[in-house]
Amino acid sequence: MAIVERRIFYGKVGKRHLLIAQMRELDGLFQQFRIPFKTRLMSDFNSGSTDRIIFETEYDNPVDLEAAEAGGFSNPEAEQTFSQWSAKLNDLILYAEVNHWQNQD
Repeated sequence: MAIVERRIFYGKVGKRHLLIAQMRELDGLFQQFRIPFKTRLMSDFNSGSTDRIIFETEYDNPVDLEAAEAGGFSNPEAEQTFSQWSAKLNDLILYAEVNHWQNQD
């Protein structure tokens, strides 16, 4: 059964379009550094909390996630790239939440 990691980012007011671009960049970084997870990006269509973005990552086993993170961050280029990416993200969000769901299909 697949695990879905859902990260909900609450963007600063009016930053939704920048936050979407930042999350698309993350998907590209996954490909660049061969992090083999299926991803999905969703944006809130101005309901509830506005400027909210959901980024989902799907993997088969929690060990896969830990191995990908360990492998990616053992690479100095990847570590620096993700660090710079995170700094940009922090300027766009107020806070974030993460949930892990087990797919029952």
